[in-house]
Amino acid sequence: MKYASVLLALLVALSACSTPTSECRSPTYLPIDLTQDQGVLGPNDYDAAIRRLRTRAHYDPQARYLLGLMFEEGIGVDADREIAASLYLRAGRDGDAKAQFRYAYMIWEGITWSSTDSERYDARDIFSYASKEITELARSGDAEAQYMLGYLYGTGKAFPIDREEAGKWYLKAAEQRHAVAQYALGDYYKKRDEREALKWFRRSAENGYADAQFFLGDAYRWGVHGVSPDKVEAMTWYSVATANGHAGAAYARDELAKKMTPEELTAASQPSGRSCTPHSQAT
Repeated sequence: MKYASVLLALLVALSACSTPTSECRSPTYLPIDLTQDQGVLGPNDYDAAIRRLRTRAHYDPQARYLLGLMFEEGIGVDADREIAASLYLRAGRDGDAKAQFRYAYMIWEGITWSSTDSERYDARDIFSYASKEITELARSGDAEAQYMLGYLYGTGKAFPIDREEAGKWYLKAAEQRHAVAQYALGDYYKKRDEREALKWFRRSAENGYADAQFFLGDAYRWGVHGVSPDKVEAMTWYSVATANGHAGAAYARDELAKKMTPEELTAASQPSGRSCTPHSQAT
């Protein structure tokens, strides 16, 4: 990367979250220039990080990319995907491959602006253009790039679809605690090895990824994907996913609550003592 002092830091929002009603953000992997300090950024560091990134964004495409991530995820700022897309576009034009990937992804998935057929075609070109540097970064051990490369192989956006190759790169990123890659790896194993799939979905959920938390809520509610029905566990995961911003989790939580006893609801509301996780689960 461009800075000798840049390391891959896990930015976990509100890491003290221990109850379903606490605010708890998804983890985002940000390579932050920590200058003299090396470690994990916490909630109290957001303002300083944003000020630093805003200053650097005037001349540094990587800073624009990182600032875009913070706006996309609502980390330390109000979420604004239009601002995020604009920052990604500017960084991508200056050669940042990760920003190119994020911009193309937002267009392809219809997350920002309009997704006309021509724009989706342009997004595929951007994926292809970014793939060379993403591949190099992935091979160097960059977890975010490894996830991105897995996505490109798994979806055929830049290469012919190769799910085995996608699984290989998801695994490399997942082993570095990249929560979205852990979720993708769970999905990869879902029809191959149910126990292995559940392991990775759980790890993703415990690392704060709302989609994985919602997945476990459904699994425990209906007794599928290798677990027995457990309304207390389902309610706990739905509640954590709701606090983490999952769009459908609040409805699922409220519907399940109608079928639970007061004792079960009390049990589901007890602090787990671990960040963003229900009571009894172990990785």
